[in-house]
Amino acid sequence: MNVVRFGSDALAFLTSAGQVYLVSIASIPRLATPVASPQPPFIAANGVVPIFSSTPKIQPGSWISIFGRNLAGQTASWSGDFPTSLAGTTVTINDKPAYLWYVSPTQINAQAPDDTFIGLPVQVSVTAATGTATSSVLLSQFAPSFNLFDNRHVAAEIVTPDGTGAYGGGTYDLAGAAGQFAFQSRPVRAGETLVLYGVGFGPTTPTVLAGQAFSGTAPTTNPVTVNIGGQSAKVAFSGLVGAGLYQLNVVVPNVPSGDQPVQATVGGVGTPTAFVAVQ
Repeated sequence: MNVVRFGSDALAFLTSAGQVYLVSIASIPRLATPVASPQPPFIAANGVVPIFSSTPKIQPGSWISIFGRNLAGQTASWSGDFPTSLAGTTVTINDKPAYLWYVSPTQINAQAPDDTFIGLPVQVSVTAATGTATSSVLLSQFAPSFNLFDNRHVAAEIVTPDGTGAYGGGTYDLAGAAGQFAFQSRPVRAGETLVLYGVGFGPTTPTVLAGQAFSGTAPTTNPVTVNIGGQSAKVAFSGLVGAGLYQLNVVVPNVPSGDQPVQATVGGVGTPTAFVAVQ
């Protein structure tokens, strides 16, 4: 069969029997727009990490991030109620449900459940409406990481006992070079107390269970050391102050001005190095 264009809106068909057929192009039904097939979840390689860290090692009870694709059908956040399902997505770690804080197609933030299976890889499963993705991560007694203001600088408060602070009714300033962030900040000075926040600093006394609100303080069982600008900093307090949230109160040593590296260590495991502005 031969097909040729005929006029402005027709096709001419010549059959092998010598018959000619004319068909209006407008009368040919259009194919439906293809609908993309739903894609199952996918967890990126080494995509299960402590919040603000890229080290694929997590602590039970700690806040973690999971990175990938199609992890949830929409973006949703919790209401402070520790749900185990959010926007149709669930997460299990070593077959135990995790507590979801935030879900989106590319990232999940969750609190890992309590577990005694320490020192070995465990399975992490993300289940969404389109399927289940699995990965593995080392479950460790320690997986410390600092909270950050950006991808480099620690989220830190500077205690102001004289009441001159810009925040908290004069009780503290936020650490950072002037104009560095969208909020007011200033460099910390030697001798001032810096309040750092993070996750994964290990067991506490008393024990604080995952999946529950917590207020008060629970000091770390193992000592935490902090180094700023190559100098040891005095740690006045280290412990939980909220569900999965650790606080470190440290006295800044005499170090040069500028961005100085900050690292904490507990149980022989160090945080990824971050920085703080010093004057």
